[in-house]
Amino acid sequence: MVACALFASPAALAAPASPLQELAQARRDLASLVLAARAPGGVRVARSAEDEVARATDPALWIDPAHVLAPGYGLVVFGRSRSALLDLRRAPSGSLPAGSVTAAEHQILTADRGLAEGSILQALGGDGGLLSRARGMIISGDRWSVTSRPDLAAEQYGAGWRAAFQALSLLVRVRVSFVSPSALAAGASRALAGGARTRPAGVHVVSGRGPLELAGKPELLSVGLESCPACAIERWGLVVSLSQFGTFSNLRLGESAVGRRPFVPSFTFSGARYASPYLAFDAVEVSSDLPAPGGGFRTLDRLTPAQSRLLRGLDAREIAPFVDVGNQFADVGATVSPGVAHGLSWSQVSASVGRPRTPAGQAIAATAEVFTAEICRVTGGEPSSVCGSAVVQTYTNRSAGFGGAATGCPVGGGGARGAVRAARRVPAQ
Repeated sequence: MVACALFASPAALAAPASPLQELAQARRDLASLVLAARAPGGVRVARSAEDEVARATDPALWIDPAHVLAPGYGLVVFGRSRSALLDLRRAPSGSLPAGSVTAAEHQILTADRGLAEGSILQALGGDGGLLSRARGMIISGDRWSVTSRPDLAAEQYGAGWRAAFQALSLLVRVRVSFVSPSALAAGASRALAGGARTRPAGVHVVSGRGPLELAGKPELLSVGLESCPACAIERWGLVVSLSQFGTFSNLRLGESAVGRRPFVPSFTFSGARYASPYLAFDAVEVSSDLPAPGGGFRTLDRLTPAQSRLLRGLDAREIAPFVDVGNQFADVGATVSPGVAHGLSWSQVSASVGRPRTPAGQAIAATAEVFTAEICRVTGGEPSSVCGSAVVQTYTNRSAGFGGAATGCPVGGGGARGAVRAARRVPAQ
């Protein structure tokens, strides 16, 4: 394929308003290339490139036209776009109109660069070294873009996106792991006086059951669905609360399914680990946030028979999220409304945790203090530095009044019980 300059200067690569629209235009350009091909070899590569871009524009991978989902789903977009560029490089000489090929390559690279720059903007305030690396990758991509190797430009833009997203992940985790006690207390106190979106609900005091323990410690069992907005908002409060008693590792950013409203950026507990001298944490993410062939969502983790029995016994409404704290409390449904986080980015939600005047900050603080009060009950009030605070005592005293219906997500027509059946029936993806 002939070498040609894709852009006159790096300035011409300014981030577009919509990377998704750029890729959609590239797909249309490639469809036209299939018709304009001058040889069967050109038809094959153009059709293959079009198919790769079509996969990159799968709506399930996009939060909105300017942002893709957390790794590794978002990495699919960069991988597919680079594959499309590699396909075009394999076109036999003269089999495709050079100008049309250049136009398609331009659209793909503009989209990839826009995504990389957008991730940097989200991560501002994060790790300076990672953000500098991300900017350096974009500059490297700009240089490759004016050569005959646009696929290497796409590779660099993807590396820039990954570095910026890593900076964002670290920024968010630090913010939720080290929340000012005064800000948390203020937000939780305001939540009690707020509206229905921030006042806690779904808390049930459990009696007549033996203790739930794991490795000799009180256990907190969380059952959720990555796709569920209610589960997504619940994880913010869980992470804030549990970070007061121990430390997470391999806690990754996630989100609810893009096809459901409200859309809530969050974490995923799938693959995460937790260490604490006070309690054990066991999380089951029954399904992912990506659609499965034939309907529903892809299966992730599996419940053990004991967990299934516990869920059936305490989650009568058959919804997620479900949290059992030592068999003394069962939290069924989201403690607060997931709508408080709709339209916010990961960075914005995590920043709100330290801002008690914001609805999201109050809602997350309320959820965190509900779980903190429950955990303090099963740990015997340890550590006293956490459990002795006035707001924890307030939440402990009022926990019996936090019951009633809460927002949740039925799964597979059978709620949480249906999720259990699905997890047994569908092979893990």
